[in-house]
Amino acid sequence: MADRVVWKNPGKHRATRQRYNRAHYEAKGEQEPDLTGYIQGKDATEGEERAARALSDRADVLSYSFREVPVGAEMMPGSVELDFYIQTDHGDYMLQIDEDKWHDPDKDATNDAILNQAFAGSGRTRPVKRFPAKDFETQKKASRTMEEVLL
Repeated sequence: MADRVVWKNPGKHRATRQRYNRAHYEAKGEQEPDLTGYIQGKDATEGEERAARALSDRADVLSYSFREVPVGAEMMPGSVELDFYIQTDHGDYMLQIDEDKWHDPDKDATNDAILNQAFAGSGRTRPVKRFPAKDFETQKKASRTMEEVLL
């Protein structure tokens, strides 16, 4: 498995690079590197960070965006934040990870409908998929969940 870059941002003011190669750590019987709490310079939960690592391990993922606001202006009424927008060689995906603290099922259904409508004309983007945070409790679970997401 090839190395990939994981961004560490310990103080929000300075980003450093760390090489991450899961096979290297597994071969030595060591633990994976600690979670940093950041993805693309934005605060992230442990589950979100594991999801990002699982995406980075996949050859079919061309790119992904984390915590983007594709509908409306950020922090404004009517805006909708998307956890992950994933671009692959076989289509684009929208993924939401439901943390109990932040997600309200009624509001989520409305936001999903808004996102699905906004991307309906693209022809490449599939409807929003939601997964509970428990599906990302370990890196192994996160990788398995990403297999399901990107079918």
